[in-house]
Amino acid sequence: MSELVYPNNNTSNSVLIVDDNSADRELFSHYIGTEYANSPDDIVVVDSCELALSVIQSYTPSCCLVDYWLPNKNGLEFLKEIRQHERSKYIPVIMMTGEGDEAIAAEVMRSGAQDYLIKSHITAERLNKSIEAAIRACDVQRQLQYLAHYDTLTGLLSRALFMDRLQISLDKCDRYQHTCSLLYVDVDNFKHINDRYGHHVGDLALQIISARIKESCRGTDSAARLGGDEFAILLERIDEANTSLIAEKILAVVSQPLSLAGRKVKLTLSIGITHYSGISYSITEFLKQADEAMYYAKKSGKASYAWFSEKQNGEWERRYQLESMLPASIRENALDLVYQPIIDANNHALFGIEVLTRWNPHGYSIAANELVSMIERLGLFDTFHSWLIDAAFSQYKKWQNSTQNIKLCVNIPVHHSYNDGLLQSLQKS
Repeated sequence: MSELVYPNNNTSNSVLIVDDNSADRELFSHYIGTEYANSPDDIVVVDSCELALSVIQSYTPSCCLVDYWLPNKNGLEFLKEIRQHERSKYIPVIMMTGEGDEAIAAEVMRSGAQDYLIKSHITAERLNKSIEAAIRACDVQRQLQYLAHYDTLTGLLSRALFMDRLQISLDKCDRYQHTCSLLYVDVDNFKHINDRYGHHVGDLALQIISARIKESCRGTDSAARLGGDEFAILLERIDEANTSLIAEKILAVVSQPLSLAGRKVKLTLSIGITHYSGISYSITEFLKQADEAMYYAKKSGKASYAWFSEKQNGEWERRYQLESMLPASIRENALDLVYQPIIDANNHALFGIEVLTRWNPHGYSIAANELVSMIERLGLFDTFHSWLIDAAFSQYKKWQNSTQNIKLCVNIPVHHSYNDGLLQSLQKS
């Protein structure tokens, strides 16, 4: 066989034929080179799986035609091997055999081939249509893989992929005494950008911020968009001092003015940091620690970073316990209603009653604003409002039977007042 000539680029419009029969190689090369509507730039032919693997290590063909029966290693073994590697996972593969075998065909397709052809039935038209279909199928698989693993707006890791990497990193820390840090990042006052310039400008700002975050990190770091204007960054094999340096770099780079809607806009970040300290944590606990530190950075004036500390650890433990209890407390009617009279300033008569909510689980003292913050953080407003309206109106109906007609005031945040569930709760009550 003549010396192989590889295409110049790593990914090319080329077809790799793997077949130990020289007559078949020549025939299929002819079919593709003369009959294929989208004729490839190159056709590379080899007679063994070993040579084919060396070819794939050098460049990525647009499609592989592989004979099932090959010396040393058959086509199915070759297929399974290339599907294990990220580089070759989505190379279209068409398996060919001299004789049809349904069991082999089924196994080949389960292992990731795009088509299975019997050589005696192959024509130029059928082969080229099979190649085109295989390439389209793999393109769709790549797109679906990207959508599953990456944020479509920013190109950063998706939440799901990031959580997988974080779990793996924490497992390594537990097992091998490695170190890692987690940065929880939130854009300060980002809502003003969306409200003032529109969501399309907000999206552009997120793309620029994401690019700046990524360029501020090391090549081994994992940056993800968790949702909205919140990001997370996993730094592996790093100490606290270098973690701080990266956080400072991110703050400085992102704070450079952005060009948005024809004007310069400066955005800042608040960053919360937690570091693996030799204590086993679940990924949920680890994220909450970084989130708590970020919340502290915001309370301290924003545009800064804060470390999760022992003091915050006590606050976080308290908050973690309360947030674990709150959903069940709402479901089980364990919150209390208190009533504040509304007095008519002209005649000092009772005009109405304002309904307020209190929650006093055993051993805790919770202020009203803290309760509201927890409800919002946990996304429980719909559940809470449904309970509130049902409980308040049940009491109001009892009062109507024994007292004068008074007005009832229930406080609903304006951004939740257009909720369909709220309207249904009011109609039901």
